[in-house]
Amino acid sequence: MGFNFEQYAGEGNIFINEVAELTGFSRDKAARITQVVLHALRDRLQPADAVSLGQALPVIIRGIYYDQLNLSQLPQTVRGKEAFINFIHNKLSEKREFDRSDILKGLQAVTTVLKGRLSPEYYESIMREINEEIRELIDQQ
Repeated sequence: MGFNFEQYAGEGNIFINEVAELTGFSRDKAARITQVVLHALRDRLQPADAVSLGQALPVIIRGIYYDQLNLSQLPQTVRGKEAFINFIHNKLSEKREFDRSDILKGLQAVTTVLKGRLSPEYYESIMREINEEIRELIDQQ
């Protein structure tokens, strides 16, 4: 089986387009929030679970997800809703473009897209690793 870059790019575009549709963001803004939300979720997981989640993502999104991953620093402890919003915000290079509500919309959109792509059991196993207050942020749609 050959490497079909166009197929992989298409799958990545679908993921970003879904986030853009759910948030109302431009594709560029949706791509940036997808990156930082995936990094924030990844950084809260145990190393094996972080790698496992990455393997479940479309190839192009997987590359974004694994960018700057340091397994020896996982999991990072972030407790509380505001601390997690700030954790995501601090990962943004364009901080002024995203306010608290943008970050919350992005978090909820990315996790909604993930939920639609993962088995219910696997999604729930990932969510169990994230503390309850952060799950409440995700679920308050």
